[in-house]
Amino acid sequence: MRRTKIRFALWSVVAAAILTMAAVAFAGNPHFVGSPLITKSGGNIEASGKAAGIGKGDVVYVQLEAQVQYQCINPGGHEVEPHSGTASGISDPDIADRNGQYHYDVSASLAGGCPNPNWTINVTSASGTLSLFVNGQPADSTSF
Repeated sequence: MRRTKIRFALWSVVAAAILTMAAVAFAGNPHFVGSPLITKSGGNIEASGKAAGIGKGDVVYVQLEAQVQYQCINPGGHEVEPHSGTASGISDPDIADRNGQYHYDVSASLAGGCPNPNWTINVTSASGTLSLFVNGQPADSTSF
């Protein structure tokens, strides 16, 4: 009888520990994983990477906002004075996969541009913020 009570108490402790760990894992901690890959092409900036710690069924998206330095190049190939501007974009909202991960790819186009529509844009530098949103609420951010 005493042995049965000890086993019951031991199994109760084990069950409580498992339930506690499951509750912590279920709660999640949405965050970016590593550094994003930032690429620049013409007047566009693209960020790609991964976020994790997202709950099952949560809707997720990433917003990119950047300050951009760029050159305008005329058809003769000559660079005009440097310009600065902003770029922003939002990834397509999606549901995290079954492992609580979200792979994002967000593109942002330069607002404004060159004074002449025949000129091409060459982004020379960009810095900004990526923000992770889960169910419409900010969850994490990282600078680049």
